[in-house]
Amino acid sequence: MVTCFADSSYWMALSRRRDQYNRHAVAWNQFVIRTKSIIVTTEAVLWEWLNAFSDASTRAVAAEGYRRAHARGAPSTVTT
Repeated sequence: MVTCFADSSYWMALSRRRDQYNRHAVAWNQFVIRTKSIIVTTEAVLWEWLNAFSDASTRAVAAEGYRRAHARGAPSTVTT
């Protein structure tokens, strides 16, 4: 098991299929699942992701991801 830090660029790329890094984010996410690794991030990173997706057309995607992340207890958030 590996502990990985996820920055906002990961969350954005994972959430947007047309993102230039989507393929890499999906592959990394599959690695995390396969190896039962832990994703660590900060609440500030999650808020940055939400702000980047604040447009009406993308807001629901980020909001649902944020809710799911906290409902599962993952990712582990680090308070700064």
